[in-house]
Amino acid sequence: MTQLPAQTPPPAEPELPGKESGQSWREKLNSIGTSSKLRGGGEGGTLVTEGYPSINLVSPAIIEQQEARRLVRRFVYIGLVMLLLVAGGWFLINQLNSGASADLANASSQLTTKSHTLGKLKSITGINAVLSQNESDISKQLQTEAYTSRVMKQFLDSFPKGTSVSNYSLQMLSLADLKAPAGAGTVNANDPCGSDPNPFQEKRMIGCIRFQGNSISYDLALRLNSLIKGQYLAQVYVGGITRDPQTGTWQFNGSTAITPDALSARYNDGDTLKKGLLDGTIPGQAPDASASPTPAAGG
Repeated sequence: MTQLPAQTPPPAEPELPGKESGQSWREKLNSIGTSSKLRGGGEGGTLVTEGYPSINLVSPAIIEQQEARRLVRRFVYIGLVMLLLVAGGWFLINQLNSGASADLANASSQLTTKSHTLGKLKSITGINAVLSQNESDISKQLQTEAYTSRVMKQFLDSFPKGTSVSNYSLQMLSLADLKAPAGAGTVNANDPCGSDPNPFQEKRMIGCIRFQGNSISYDLALRLNSLIKGQYLAQVYVGGITRDPQTGTWQFNGSTAITPDALSARYNDGDTLKKGLLDGTIPGQAPDASASPTPAAGG
């Protein structure tokens, strides 16, 4: 009997990772080809298939073109962003400029309005200056207010029977003339009528009455120098006595000054003015030592 040679057993199947022993190499190979896992962990990881090796069939030129396109897209995006920024900046500057222009126009309008108002105020200032001047003039006139009705009554009552006044005029001195030194004012307050027989009279007067009249006799007309008198009258002068051949009467003219007693002293320091005129402290300057001696008041 012929003995057959011993048969060599088939080689053992290689152990492949990922599967337990006991699997066939085909099952292990299929397991290797189909197993996959997530690289990076978690659900957001990259899916990596472990198994068959992959071959990139894209040429380098195409890869470079793709990279170039990506680079161009980046530049386009950057350009768009820059364009948006420039457009936004221009819009913001335009808005600010519009706001500034509106503010400037508003300020100009207000300036015009205020200038117009200022023009009105200037006219009001002018009116106020005129009113102030009028107020000052009225104040001065009130200081020199006199009881003219009392003065005229006393003057007319001084004429005796047989005489009459045919014409008269009344002149009151201004405050400036009353306070001015003798001869410095427009009217000399020491002799307002300009006919005082006493040239050294220093008592201040506040006005003058000039008159014309008739008398039945020359002596009576001449006596008027002493008959016309009273608290408000002083410096009486009667002259120019002439006979009218047609009527046979005697015509005369004359004047009398009005004393400070006639001042009402009711307004604006009028009492101070009256007192100063009466006691001689107005105009308030020392008498000239080189002047002639002054006789007593009323002399």
